[in-house]
Formats: sequence, C-alpha cells, structure tokens
Amino acid sequence: MEELIVLHEQFDGMVENAPHKIAISAHHVEMTYQSVQDRATQLAYRLMESGIGAEDVVGIYIERSSDMIIAMLAVLKVGAAYLALPPDYPIERLRYMITDSRARLVLTRTMMKDSMVIENVVTIYIDEIQSVVPKILPQVTNQQLAYVIYTSGSTGRPKGVGVTHHSAANLVSQKQQYVHFGTNEKILQLAPAAFDASAFEIWGALTNGATLVLASPSYQAIDELPKCLVEHGITILLLTPALFHVLVDYREEALDSVPQLLVGGDAMSVTHAFKYLSRKQKLGKPFLFNNVYGPTEGTTLVSSYPMSSLSVDAIKSPLGKPIVNAEMYLLDEMLRPVRSGERGEIYIGGAVCRTRVFIPT
Repeated sequence: MEELIVLHEQFDGMVENAPHKIAISAHHVEMTYQSVQDRATQLAYRLMESGIGAEDVVGIYIERSSDMIIAMLAVLKVGAAYLALPPDYPIERLRYMITDSRARLVLTRTMMKDSMVIENVVTIYIDEIQSVVPKILPQVTNQQLAYVIYTSGSTGRPKGVGVTHHSAANLVSQKQQYVHFGTNEKILQLAPAAFDASAFEIWGALTNGATLVLASPSYQAIDELPKCLVEHGITILLLTPALFHVLVDYREEALDSVPQLLVGGDAMSVTHAFKYLSRKQKLGKPFLFNNVYGPTEGTTLVSSYPMSSLSVDAIKSPLGKPIVNAEMYLLDEMLRPVRSGERGEIYIGGAVCRTRVFIPT
C-alpha cells in the first residue's frame, strides 16, 4: 500500500497551488484556502503552547461552521486527533466521550460558554485568541491518529474508533474510482461532524482543492435541501438511503443538478434507485450514481457499486467491489472463504481504523 501524505499537508499543497480559491462556503460567508490556513496555523501555535502534541485527543465543541473546520485543521497540524462534540448531544454522552477518549482539552467559542457545562476540562475559546508566537510545527506521520469517532458499539455503549491519516487520506485519494475528486467540485457537508461520513465530505474537499459548502440546519428539510443544491452548485453529494428515498418520492427533481451522487449507510431500495436512474437517463447528462458500503471501522467506505449497472431483475442493491486499498472477504464460521451462493460474514481489511482505541484502565 502506497504511503499517503497526511491530511493537513495535502491541504497545505492546495493553499500553495490556489491560495485565493474558495475553501469554505458557510451560510453565504466564504473563506479562501489562504485565510483558512492562516487562522488554523495561529490556533495550532496556541495548541502547542498548551502542550498538545502527538496523538493527544482534542475535543471540538463547535456547531457546523468555518470555525469547526479551522479547529480540525489546527488539531491535525500539531499531530493530535480531533474529537467532534456535537452541541446538541446530551451532556452525559459528551462527558463520557471526553473522559473515555482522555481528551486533553476542548476547543469552543465564547458564545457557547454557558452550554459547555463539563467540569475539569481545559477549554480554549478560539475567538479569544489574539497574537501568538510562531513555532515550528511538528512532523506528523500518516500512521498517527487524525480523528476519533464514537460508534454506538455492539453493547449500546459508545465505542471510540481512531482513524489514522493514512486511512483517511486513502478514503479521499484521487486514485479512488467511486467518486471523482477535483478542484472544480463543490461538496456539501451535510453529515453531523461526529459521524464518519463527515470525513469524506470535509477532507474530500479540502485535500483536493474543492470547495466545501457547509449545510445549515434547515438543509435537512425536504424543501430546503433542493434549493441548496442548486444555489451552491453542489457537484458531489453523499446521502443516507432514508433521505434519498424521501427525495425520490416527494421531490424527484431535487437531485437533477447533482452530477455525482453516493448513497450509503443502510440498504438502498432498488425501486427508488430505478426511479432515480430513469429520470437521470432521460435528462441526458453524464452522471455518477454509486451505492457505497462500509462500517466506521473501515474508514467510512469499503466498497462501491455503480448503480447504472443494476440488473433489471435486482431485488437488492449490491455492495459492489472494494475501493482502492480496501479488502473484503466473505468467510464461514471457520474463517474459510465461502463458495459462490453460500452465506458468510463480511470481513474487511486494508485501510481500517484502530478499533476500540481507548481501553479502560
């Protein structure tokens, strides 16, 4: 497997190539690659002053905004791993995530001070940072953790999963065939930051010189999302099957303007897939429509299937073939490959995460 460049250094390369290109569009406020870089670097210096370094976990208690993305970049620049702490989560769950991950500190904003009622946690208010002394940022290897995601866990107790730079960079590499990344793309950041799909959206944009469009809460509404897609010229969109099904049922025209659509996170109805395919084919424009599959432990996506190849007599959406640098095996209870037509369990390999990173002491 090739050695992939760490996420923030890929972003650095985009800054050098096109510093004035729009990196983030958030609620009609735009930031260039250079302006994002400048703010993230300043925050990284502040993190270093606080002693944050290699594989420390830093919580980010900020709503979806350019500040949230800047905080993520800053954490990566010092070799640490970010942990998204959604402000709408119950306080007890946030406490558990902070304690279980052994987060060293939390980044937030002063306007959220009253809601950040978690005791004994060092907090930095990123909007209060003024001038800081420049420092030499550390070298970060692609085997270091980039971020931590908490899944529900098989027992119902949230489980911390750590994702390395290598695995995350592989997910959004231009060598992947399940989607076509490029500098002219506009990717909608729709998934909650605490969900693994957000990594595809955020780093798929910022490591490839594309524009990341941050969805406002209203974009989850069936009437608002279609407006957003057209208004911002979204070219790459990742949807859950549930949202895809609703749009196909009630706002069939909503996805007409999106040339690259991925659907994943659950089983996609072939009835809805056929209905969408029929409409796109009648429009006569090139499009990509893939069913994607993968658990959090597989770094968001493990396989992809081009739905334009769907058989007319299909009753289920196929999982497809592994993406670049991923592996899938169908094994029996003795861990032997099953024969064609036999049932088995899926085992994955390749660019996988460090599962259960934080073991109770």
